[in-house]
Amino acid sequence: MSAASQDTTPREPEIELLGRIARGALWTLRGAMVAGGLFALGHATWGWLAPAPAADPEAPAASLSGVVWLCIGLPPLLPVRVWFGPWRWPLLAGLALLWFVPTALGPDIEYGWILRTFATGVALSVLLVWRTAIGLVRPAAS
Repeated sequence: MSAASQDTTPREPEIELLGRIARGALWTLRGAMVAGGLFALGHATWGWLAPAPAADPEAPAASLSGVVWLCIGLPPLLPVRVWFGPWRWPLLAGLALLWFVPTALGPDIEYGWILRTFATGVALSVLLVWRTAIGLVRPAAS
């Protein structure tokens, strides 16, 4: 009975104001994450379009380093509900392909898959923190 009464009682104005400020700050942070994701995808695209240096044939291909930027840039661009919703398994399978397929393609660095997996893990953990923080400042049901 007390849970039902807590849902209907309005919050104090100070709490509502702090919630609006926190939501604004979190949406600004989300915008920065999307901008960072767009930058990473742009950097990956630029790496794929740039000519490869011919001086060192043993150096990793520019396209393979672009995959690292792709692994960093993709998670912040899609909404959190997509990554942690029903589409999570196909998306994680696609990321697994991005982690391991470049290793089979040729001049990848020795542990490049670890770098790509770490980049994706960092991006997804930021999104998990985002989902938790935005859930804490949701407005009360009226």
